[in-house]
Amino acid sequence: MAPSGYLLYEFNKRGYNTILIPNVLDLSLYKFKKRTIIQPKLIYVRAFADIYNPLMAIYVLNELRKTYLDAKLCMVGPDRDGTLSDVKKLVCELGLENSVEFTGVLEKDKW
Repeated sequence: MAPSGYLLYEFNKRGYNTILIPNVLDLSLYKFKKRTIIQPKLIYVRAFADIYNPLMAIYVLNELRKTYLDAKLCMVGPDRDGTLSDVKKLVCELGLENSVEFTGVLEKDKW
């Protein structure tokens, strides 16, 4: 079983009989809201682990804030390998303390 189309392709290419397990959001649960003022609000939902590169989310927010000063990032997930402290350190170094929220683990309906 594979969690992505890419892994499905790679496993099948190597002769493994693989079934795709989609990891998607049910978009019908999220209503479209037309906005006249753009204020990006990003969400990171993943464990804090080096393999997932959570620092990239901070760098993305930093770049967005060059154009959208009110951009925000909410980071949801547990600390797996100590990476959370690295992320918080980078947030401080870039002066993003008022733009990033760390929630820890949340149930999906709380996102």
